Amino acid sequence: MRLSSQHALIPSTVLKLSSHDITMSEQSLQPYATFPEPVPAPIDPENSADELLSVQEKLEHKIAELDLLYNIQRELNQSHDLESLIHSITRKTLKLIQGQSAALTLIEGDQRRMYILNQRSPNGSLLFYTRLLAPGDTIAEQVIQTGKPYLCRHGDCRLVPGPTSCAQGMAIHNMLAVPLFDDEACIGALEVFNLIQPRSEGGAYGISNDDVKILTLIASQIASAVVARSRREAEEKENRLASIGQMISGILHDYKTPFAVISGYMQLMAEADDKDVRKQYAANTIKQFNQINELTRELLLFARGETNILLRNIFIHQFMENVRELLTPELAARNIELVIDLRYRGEIRIDESKIMRAILNLARNAADAMPDGGTFTIGAELENKTLVLRFQDTGSGIDAALHDTLFDSFVTQGKNHGTGLGLAIVQKIVRDHQGEISFESTPGHGTTFSIRIPQP
Repeated sequence: MRLSSQHALIPSTVLKLSSHDITMSEQSLQPYATFPEPVPAPIDPENSADELLSVQEKLEHKIAELDLLYNIQRELNQSHDLESLIHSITRKTLKLIQGQSAALTLIEGDQRRMYILNQRSPNGSLLFYTRLLAPGDTIAEQVIQTGKPYLCRHGDCRLVPGPTSCAQGMAIHNMLAVPLFDDEACIGALEVFNLIQPRSEGGAYGISNDDVKILTLIASQIASAVVARSRREAEEKENRLASIGQMISGILHDYKTPFAVISGYMQLMAEADDKDVRKQYAANTIKQFNQINELTRELLLFARGETNILLRNIFIHQFMENVRELLTPELAARNIELVIDLRYRGEIRIDESKIMRAILNLARNAADAMPDGGTFTIGAELENKTLVLRFQDTGSGIDAALHDTLFDSFVTQGKNHGTGLGLAIVQKIVRDHQGEISFESTPGHGTTFSIRIPQP
């Protein structure tokens, strides 16, 4: 589009930036209509073509700079590992400023991690590699220590120490190094070597002010990415350590019941005179040690996110007798009555040890919700080839704020010894059985968990 006569000297302007067209309309230029029309400069026909080519090349270079900054920011927002990110950014940077080599040096404790991208052959192929070095007499170290850029434009660059040298097959004609900052602290340096000027300026080795500006912007973006990733890794490490501590606490808490049962059987065994009775106590003790081994294995599987269940057919009334034997002493010690209501006494297909673990976790949660005692009821029935287990307590109920996250790891409510792993493990066990778990809770009137496991 071309403007009316009063704007005859202002053509329609279209810029191509990162595949987005920006067009300035006649209306948007209206405020400038009162400006006096500029007097055209005399045009030298002999130089006009060269001047236009030069302007075109500079505009293309500016657009390429904007595209590079846009692409770098987009890559920073994606989940690349740091080495791949640096490789991509340094490659794009060298292409833009027509350099032959680049090096990024980052501080790692008492050492320096150097990422190097070198042109290693006449056809322009690039080699990317990393090194871990002690601080030395290099330009990168000088930039890190002073926090100031370093610029070398002429032949004395052959004396510049650093990652590229004549010994590595590359003569250094010029170089530019800029610092990377995290607030006030310098965390590294970005270097480029053998920059070539645009064709319009002779195409010889040289460094322009624009090169300094664009490299400083790129260094700032890299520094932001490095700092953000370092902080995120530190947080993840801290969270992992906290998770390990909580899991260890959970293991110790889960071991309390079998150890208490073992202690009781050992005391009874010491007082029993009958050989057969002692033999039965010994068998029960061994069963508890097996339970401890199973608890350990289950926690490790949960931590690794693995699924490993062994389904077999058992009679539910026998299984519930084992549950009664294990839970009665622990609940009785807390003034809690255990009630088992079996409306189905036939055969079921489950992983016995894992469902036992789920029941123990639910029972302990229920006991914690009844600090003054109460009743814990386990119900079982078969509905349309689905085993339905219900666990009801007369406790204080679950805070409504936790309903949506109750089965997440490390969610706990008002327990000094709680780890928040119990219900997460229960949910995983149920899902491994292709089942479902749900709950209903009324503050002050207790909670009921329901487990549904399909049966063949």
